[in-house]
Amino acid sequence: MSVGFKNLIGANRTAIRTISAIEQNPKYSKFGEALTAYKKRIENELDNQCMRVVGIVKDKCNGKA
Repeated sequence: MSVGFKNLIGANRTAIRTISAIEQNPKYSKFGEALTAYKKRIENELDNQCMRVVGIVKDKCNGKA
């Protein structure tokens, strides 16, 4: 389960870190607004993925042990 979860969220976590690094580079300051919006979109997608996994665990696994 943990490996599947890590594989599910890994790409989005990497994208967020990459965008954060780009945002800190003064060379790309003119793209700040677009980068922030894109990062927020990825964060929302990541949150949805996490909540979907939590829902599956609650529905399928909780109380079975």
